[in-house]
Formats: sequence, C-alpha cells, structure tokens
Amino acid sequence: MTSLLSAREKAVCTNSLICLLQALSGEITTVELRNESSATGLILGVDSSMNVFMSNVTYTDERRQYSLENFYIRGRNIRYVHIPDKVSYHRVLLALFLWTCAA
Repeated sequence: MTSLLSAREKAVCTNSLICLLQALSGEITTVELRNESSATGLILGVDSSMNVFMSNVTYTDERRQYSLENFYIRGRNIRYVHIPDKVSYHRVLLALFLWTCAA
C-alpha cells in the first residue's frame, strides 16, 4: 500500500476489496470488461476508484486481438478480474490489517 493516498482513498481501500486488486500490481492477469472484451497483461497499478493501469496488453474483442504497450481501464467498465492462483489472499488481508492498524 502506498502512503500517498488521501484520507478518502484510504477509507475506500480499507473498506472494500480494492486492496486485493492493488495486490495484483506486478502480476499478469486478465480483466474482463462490460463490453464483452478482455485485456490480458501486466498490472502496473490500481487506484481507489478501481481504475487499472496495465502494460504489454493483449486486448481481445469480438472480432480480433490487439497488442498494446500501455492500457488504462476505468473501474466502472470492469466486469471481472481473474485473480492468479499464486496470489495469497491471506497475505493481502494480513498486510491490509497491519497497514490500517499502523495508520
């Protein structure tokens, strides 16, 4: 978790599962979008509005695939995020607990 968050952003992150998505930074995963398309790539970051910043993305829609260097997804357009098996939910929730207790 970053210390550059405002008080409002900290409250949103600690009272939702956005912290789980933020733990995906540095992981390669797939994000399914509301328009039936998907983006698979490296997650660079997730903000408190669930906006996702990705790189080295393969964007797939109904017709074809596109390779993109950088990609930005607004949180409201996300339908589903695939959580890789190697991400430890326990570790993420423990880190969130320790982070909120220290604040």
